[in-house]
Amino acid sequence: MTEDKIDELTDNISKRIIENGFAYIVTTKLLGSKTLRMCTINANTTEDDILQTIKLLNTIAISEANKLILQLNC
Repeated sequence: MTEDKIDELTDNISKRIIENGFAYIVTTKLLGSKTLRMCTINANTTEDDILQTIKLLNTIAISEANKLILQLNC
């Protein structure tokens, strides 16, 4: 994927997890690349919360990547 498509994928992942309501994961620039950012300073956040968030991010990422791949192949 091009850098623009990777940025689009990152944006889509962020939007989907926010829409889901499970976690508020936003994008930011790190060393010039768009990336996802998780803030875990809430005193009520548990290790399990973080693990569940990562699992959900993975599921969403696979789904969104497959959508983009299908678009590229059409």
